[in-house]
Amino acid sequence: MNASYDPNEMQVSPEGNILSGIQLTYTIGFENTGNDTAQNIYVLDTLSNFLDIHSLAMIACSNTLITSKNWNGTNWVLKLDFPNITLLDSSHHNQCNGMVVFSIKTKTDLAAGTVIPNTAGIYFDDNAVVLTDTVYNTIVYPASVKNTTLNNTTNIYPNPTNNLLHIDALQEKATYRLLNVIGQLVQEGTLQAGTSTISLQAQANGIYMLQLIDATGTRTVTRIEKQ
Repeated sequence: MNASYDPNEMQVSPEGNILSGIQLTYTIGFENTGNDTAQNIYVLDTLSNFLDIHSLAMIACSNTLITSKNWNGTNWVLKLDFPNITLLDSSHHNQCNGMVVFSIKTKTDLAAGTVIPNTAGIYFDDNAVVLTDTVYNTIVYPASVKNTTLNNTTNIYPNPTNNLLHIDALQEKATYRLLNVIGQLVQEGTLQAGTSTISLQAQANGIYMLQLIDATGTRTVTRIEKQ
């Protein structure tokens, strides 16, 4: 058995409070701090059932990677295999590290308060599994935004959208506010009576909450996705 082991690390972005349907990016890093070269490493990540397996996408990896996913009867298990990685020990600075990055979306329409944890196990040669730290996300509504829906006479389309968003059937001038997943205001403006069009070109892809505010200060809110 090689005298090597993996201290491990997991990160998630964005972290903490998020909206339902957002894309999460997980980064798993490892380092050979032992005294022998690691020949093979693989990672097993049992994914939360609140994640959409069909949206899984690999983003980056430090070495040749073989990816597979299997249903264990209750959860999807992602296997990230680094065969013949030949990772040098810690006496070789900057040559003893590896990493893998992947993205996956949370399922839509998750209830506020839903917690999405993630912990991976890293298998390093013949050594026992070493667990990463656990990262957490919690589904919330944006700060200071009531969870209401638009009235039946107001249409917003297309949703999801690539850029332009059309708002129909406004009875009078209104203002709009676009908030990101942590409740920060990222865009605002004025809407005309009838049909208005706003551009989301300046915004990154993801989930937003759109507030419409009429002359009386009444707010209606809907969830918007930019793809």
